[in-house]
This record gives sequence, structure tokens and C-alpha cells, in this order.
Amino acid sequence: METQVSILLVYERYGQRPITVARVDSTRLLLRAAETAIAEAEARAALLAEADNVLGEVESAEAKRLEKVLHFLLPELSTRRNCHPNTPF
Repeated sequence: METQVSILLVYERYGQRPITVARVDSTRLLLRAAETAIAEAEARAALLAEADNVLGEVESAEAKRLEKVLHFLLPELSTRRNCHPNTPF
């Protein structure tokens, strides 16, 4: 069974169900989106750490988990820091 990873473009209107507008399977865009998601999660963790160390640590752990999951789903994702895609998340 082959796993397919895609990006869904979803339109959401308050109080209504989301509607999928498009599906993107471009490897280049998937990798860019994954890198962006990781960077944004890390930035969120850093921002939270300034206000509350505990919340910052929790968010940092979530960012690391996200990175591992994305490495597992997208093996082409460039190796960042000490992330090992085969380790459990």
C-alpha cells in the first residue's frame, strides 16, 4: 500500500463545513509547506518560551514531534538538526 501525501486547499466560512477547493501533489510544494510548518511551530515555541518557560517547552516538544512526523511522511525532506525520521514520535 503506497501512502500519498497531499496538500488540500480548503475554504472555510464561519459556521459552515469546510469545502476542499483543490488538492496539490507537487513534491516541491509539499517539501516547502513542511519546512514552513516546522519553522512556524519552532517560532511559536520560541515566542511562548519568552512568556512562560513551561508552555515554551511543551510547544517545543510539539514542534519536534511535527518535524519527525513530516520526515517520516516525506523522506525527501532535508535533514534538519538531529531529527531521525525512523524514531517513534
